[in-house]
Amino acid sequence: MFTLETFGGLSLRGADGPITSRAGQRRRLALLAVLAAERRAISRDKLLAYLWPEADGERARHLLADSLYVVRSGLGEDALQTFGDDVSLNEAIVASDVSTFLRAIDDGDPERAVAIYSGPFLDGIFISDAPEFERWVESTRSRLEGDRRRSLERLATDADARGDHSQAVTWWRALAAADPVSSRAAVGLIRALTAAGDRAAALQFARVHTELVRAELDSPADAAVTALVAELRHAPDPVAPDSRLRPGVAEPVAIVPPVVQPRVDEPTRLTPPGPFAWRWVIAGVAGIALVAIAALMIRPRVGAMPTIAVLPFKPNSAEHEADYVAGAITDELTTDLGRFRQLRIASHTSASASTLSGLASKAIGEKLRVRYLVEGGVRLAGNKIHVNARLIEASDERLLWADVFERTFAPTSVVEVEDVIARSIAAALNIRLATGPVPSLAARATTNTEAFYSNARGRHFFDNRNLDGATKAIVYFKQAIQQDSTYAEAYAGLADAYAVFAIGNIGDYDPNEYFPLARDAATRALQLDNTLAAAHASLGYFDLLYNLDWTAASRELSTALALQPSYSTAHIYRTVLAEWTGQFADAVSEAQSAREIDPLSPAANIELGRALFFAGEDTEAETILRSTLELDPNLFRAHLHLGQILVHQRHFEDGIAELKTAGRLSANSSRPLALLAYAYGAAGRTREAMQVLDSLEKRRATRYVPAFDLAIVYAGLRDTANVMRSLNESIDDHSIRPYLMDATFDDIRGAEPFRRFLTRLHLPVSKTAGK
Repeated sequence: MFTLETFGGLSLRGADGPITSRAGQRRRLALLAVLAAERRAISRDKLLAYLWPEADGERARHLLADSLYVVRSGLGEDALQTFGDDVSLNEAIVASDVSTFLRAIDDGDPERAVAIYSGPFLDGIFISDAPEFERWVESTRSRLEGDRRRSLERLATDADARGDHSQAVTWWRALAAADPVSSRAAVGLIRALTAAGDRAAALQFARVHTELVRAELDSPADAAVTALVAELRHAPDPVAPDSRLRPGVAEPVAIVPPVVQPRVDEPTRLTPPGPFAWRWVIAGVAGIALVAIAALMIRPRVGAMPTIAVLPFKPNSAEHEADYVAGAITDELTTDLGRFRQLRIASHTSASASTLSGLASKAIGEKLRVRYLVEGGVRLAGNKIHVNARLIEASDERLLWADVFERTFAPTSVVEVEDVIARSIAAALNIRLATGPVPSLAARATTNTEAFYSNARGRHFFDNRNLDGATKAIVYFKQAIQQDSTYAEAYAGLADAYAVFAIGNIGDYDPNEYFPLARDAATRALQLDNTLAAAHASLGYFDLLYNLDWTAASRELSTALALQPSYSTAHIYRTVLAEWTGQFADAVSEAQSAREIDPLSPAANIELGRALFFAGEDTEAETILRSTLELDPNLFRAHLHLGQILVHQRHFEDGIAELKTAGRLSANSSRPLALLAYAYGAAGRTREAMQVLDSLEKRRATRYVPAFDLAIVYAGLRDTANVMRSLNESIDDHSIRPYLMDATFDDIRGAEPFRRFLTRLHLPVSKTAGK
C-alpha cells in the first residue's frame, strides 16, 4: 500500500518511508496527482497535454508509456488501471490525501475533511514547460480550498447551533484566516466571540478586519459588520463569560493583532527611544521585523504567497562608510522580515542582482516574483545619519508609506532606524509584530562603531563568494571580534566565511582545517545569540559534510528555517542532505524552495539543476543549468554539473568540453579534472583518463587534493578496488561528497564492497539510475 501526499507539497510514501526510485520522480508524481485529484479515468491525450506539451506526438506518447511502465514496475502492476485509451489510479494500491479529502466532502464529514487538508494543493510544485499543468493545479487548488472553507463554515455554524461557543470561535477563526476579507467569516467570528463572553476581542477583531478590507478592496467594511459593531459598542457589558473560553487560555483572537493608530493631531514619525531604552523595547517585542507585512492578510493573488523584497538601500553621500551602513540596513531588514514564516521575502542575493539595475518597479516585482518593494537611501553628515525609506506596490508603483529619519550616528542607531522602518511598514499596512520566537536583537548589536564597520566590510566582501572575497571577509570578521568579543553577528559571519573554504567550491582547501574553525565560530555565535539562523545552518552543514551525521544536520537546519523560513541557504543545505540520503524528490522540493526565495541566485539555480540530476530528470536539469549560464557564462559549477549530465547522457564530446571550461574557470579545484578523467574513462578513452589521473597524483605530492576526487576518477575507469581505497581515504580527510549518490558511481553500485561502504554511512545501498 502506498500513500500519495498532495496537500502542502507532493510526495509518495510506502511502508518503509518515502519512495525515491524512478516511480517517485517529480513528473511521475505529478501524473499520480492528476489521477488522484480527478478520481476518474483520464485520457492519455489529456495527460500528454498536461505533462509533456513540448514534446512531439510520438516522443510524448513514448514518455507517457515509459512513465506508466515505471510506475507499475515500482508500485505494482495493478497500481494503474487502463480502459482503452484512458488511465486511472487504483486507490486500493495508491491511497491519496486528496481523494480521502474529497470522499469526506462527499460523505458530509467536514471535520474529517478539514483535518486532512494540511496545506495548499501541490504547494511549491511546478513542472517546467508544462503551462497546462500549472493551470490545472491552480484551478484544482482553488476548488479544494473552496471545499475547505465551506467545511469550516459548516463546522462553525453547527457549533453555534449547539451553543458550543468555544468551538465556534475556533472554526470561525480558521475560516477568517483562510478568507480575511470575507464579511460572512467576520460576522461569524464576531458573534461567536461575543457569545463566548469576549466582547473586547470581538471589537478588536472587527477593527482589524475593517482596516484589511479598506487596504485590500479600497472600500468600507460590509454593512453587516458595521451594524454588528455598532450594536456591540452600545450593548451592556456581559455578566459572565462562557466558562468554556477561559481568559488567558485561548489563542489570540485577531488574525493579526491590531496596531494602535496615531491620533490625527499626532506626528506619524515615531519618536526615538533614549540611548538605553531602545534595547529594552527591541528585546521586549517579538523580533525587529517579524512583522506580518500586510501582504499576509491582504488577500493574495490566486496561487501566490504574500511576498516582499528589500532592494539595496543607496548611499547618498560621498563618505565611503555610507556604503557599509546602507548595506547593513538592507541586510538587517531582509533578515528580520524573513523570519515571518507566512511571508516570502526575496533573498538579498536576488534583490541586489545587477540584472535589476535600471528596471522599473513593476519589472523588478515580476523578476523577483514579489508584490511589495522596500527601497531607500542613507546619507552620513558629520555625526548624523539620515535614512529615507518607502514601501510601494510593485505592480503600479503605488506608494503605501514613506518617511525620513535622522539620528545621531552609532551602531545602535542603525538597528533602531531599521526597527522603526519595519514597525512603520507594519503600521502602514495595519499589522504589528507576529507572535513566535523572540530574536535576541540586543545580543546581535554592538556598541562599538569600529566593530560595526569591520563586520559590515566583512559582509560586503563575503557577498562575492569567491576566493578573494572570502579571504578578505575572514580578516574583517576577525577584526570585528577583536573590537567586540561579544558580537554574535561577527562570529556567524566568520563561520560562513570559513565554510566557503571548507566546502571546497573555491578551490582545494583541507576540510580538516576549515570545518572545525567554522564549527567553533558558529558555536560561539549561538552561545551569544541562539536565534541566529545562519549560525544554526553553518552547524548543520558541518554535521552534514564533516560529521556525516544526518540526524544532527537535519535538526540544525530545521532550527535555522524555523527561525528564518526565507533563509535560502538553509534550503540549499537541506537539498544536499536529501541528496545524501537518497531522498531525491525532497531534494528537488528544497531546491525549488531556495529558488523561489532567491530566483536570480546562481547558487539556487545550480542547486536545482543538480537536484534534478540526482532525481534522474536530466532534460530538466540541463535546461535549468543552461538558462543559468545565459545569465552568467562564468559560473564554473554550472559548467561542471552540465558536463556531468551530458556525460551521463553519453554526449561525451559536449560533456568533456563543459568540464574543460569548468577547469579553466576554477584552476584551484581538482573537481573539474576528476570529472574530466571520469568522462574520458566512461567514453573509453583510457589513456587520456590516466593522464589526468597522473596530473592529480603529482599535484597531490605538493598540496592537498581531496581523496574523493580520486575516487571519481577510478569510478570512470571502473576500478572498484581503487575506488574503495580512495573512498575510505575520503572519510579520513572529510572530502566525501553526495556525488556518491548520483550517477557517478552507478557502475559499481552493485559491488558488495560499495554496498558495505554505504551501509557503514547509513545510506541507501541501492538506487535507480537516471532515465
